[in-house]
Amino acid sequence: MVLGDGIRRNIAHVDPAERNMLRDAILEMHRRFYPGNRGETPPGGVSWWFKQDEIHQATHVHGGPEFLPWHRELTNRFEELLRQINPQLSLHYWDFKEDPRNIPNGNIGGGMTGTVNLFDANFMGSSSSSAGEPWLTGGFYDPQAGNPGHPPNRDFTDNPVDPPPDIPRTRAPAAPGAPPAPYATTAQENTVLAKLVFDAQGAPGTSFREALEQLHNGAHGYYANVSPHNAFRDPFVFLLHSNVDRIYAQWQTDPTHPERLDPNTVYGAESSLDVPVPDLLGNTQIQNLTHLVEPWSTGIQITENRPIRPWEPTHENQGSPHNYHHISVVAPPRYDTNTYEWYGRTMTQNADGRLEVFVVGNDGALWHSWQTAPNNGWAAWFSQGAAGGGLVGTPALAQNADGRLELYARGSDGALWHIWQTAPNNGWAAWFSQGAAGGGFAGSPVMAPSADGRLEVFVVGNDGALWHSWQTAPNNGWAAWFSHGTTGGGLVGTPALARNADGRLELYARGSDGALWHIWQTAPNNGWAAWFSQGAAGGGFASSAVGD
Repeated sequence: MVLGDGIRRNIAHVDPAERNMLRDAILEMHRRFYPGNRGETPPGGVSWWFKQDEIHQATHVHGGPEFLPWHRELTNRFEELLRQINPQLSLHYWDFKEDPRNIPNGNIGGGMTGTVNLFDANFMGSSSSSAGEPWLTGGFYDPQAGNPGHPPNRDFTDNPVDPPPDIPRTRAPAAPGAPPAPYATTAQENTVLAKLVFDAQGAPGTSFREALEQLHNGAHGYYANVSPHNAFRDPFVFLLHSNVDRIYAQWQTDPTHPERLDPNTVYGAESSLDVPVPDLLGNTQIQNLTHLVEPWSTGIQITENRPIRPWEPTHENQGSPHNYHHISVVAPPRYDTNTYEWYGRTMTQNADGRLEVFVVGNDGALWHSWQTAPNNGWAAWFSQGAAGGGLVGTPALAQNADGRLELYARGSDGALWHIWQTAPNNGWAAWFSQGAAGGGFAGSPVMAPSADGRLEVFVVGNDGALWHSWQTAPNNGWAAWFSHGTTGGGLVGTPALARNADGRLELYARGSDGALWHIWQTAPNNGWAAWFSQGAAGGGFASSAVGD
């Protein structure tokens, strides 16, 4: 695992030092404030942390089609705030299949594994009664709120600047020697992932979004049986919702269902449908995925007409209107369980956090768009032009060690062509040919950084072999093409490439024999083992290891 690679992982499996960094960044969020002061309308001077509770209480987006994409936006924006404090951080998740008080084989540091308890004073606080440290001293709640010498009690003032009197937890500590008691099983998670459609307009029990929200509801009660209205006063809730979004992302990245990555088709029959939903206040709200995503669009939550800064128009006016079909809402974040790394191949983050997306057009040119600011709207499409007689297939995109993006694409001439940012967050150099080998390249390239930051690119040639080039040093030039040979009667299609937890790259490719074959680095930044067959199933595999 590489700190700062942008991948969300099981929180129990990251190094304790990284867990500490995440804790410290959350604590720091309560020492940073939005503009304004407490007495203004709407209130200003709210801490970054208390703002999360204000957002959640004012919107009540539950029980309908907006639930999953709305909470994705919330967690994405929370992660962006964390990265403003520490750019290396990602919003890791609590896996529901593990008991957060008693996780065997967790990362205890120094390359060692052992039992991890997320609920202790060094990380998330107590699992029972009040959360305690580190949140009590951090000012996340005040048991004496409303009394002389203490700030007002938010439950009485309804002012988001004020602290609540408690962060209650209701899970008893794990008994010494007791086995783990996880919330959910693999079978329960797989049942959710097996749902074929997002929407709830078909037969009962067929909706993915309903099944995942039900799983989510029980997870809240598992560790803190409190009102959903107050759930976002507890830092642990973001580990929970990162896991909800992880399951959503895994469902979306199933390579047999590309429609789940398309903003026009991901939501099925609810793509533009009015869906009446009871809210937590006993009212009925209409959810529709063509509605603006609030409060980040205009700062006004329509059901309650409750304005929220800094997005509402009378003060900072930082809203950026967009609906649930916007690519920033549909695109799955990078999780270690994503079935298909769609994000990294056509879209990634700039060094400053802005997303940038690339696609090859029918004109053979590379087109791209980018956010004008982190979490903001998008620029118009811009052509980087064509190369190699016209580009084909899917580009490969990665970030250099210095933050500059670099992209490879295959030309109709069979060569790989690449471009790169001239500086982080900057413009792009002209197309440059890396040449061809193996009689010309046949598939789309894949690219990822080695543990030391050097980018490595792989592509299948017309000779059925896997060809490989790499930067000779981080941010540097590229080595000549090297063949890893062929196997399985000749390789076909586009390989799949990822980095192991220990930093070694590993690659899968499909052979003409219908089996999947793989190779791996023998050590981080090192040479490669010989090809090994993972065999076949289903009468032989028909598609690439990842979708073209």
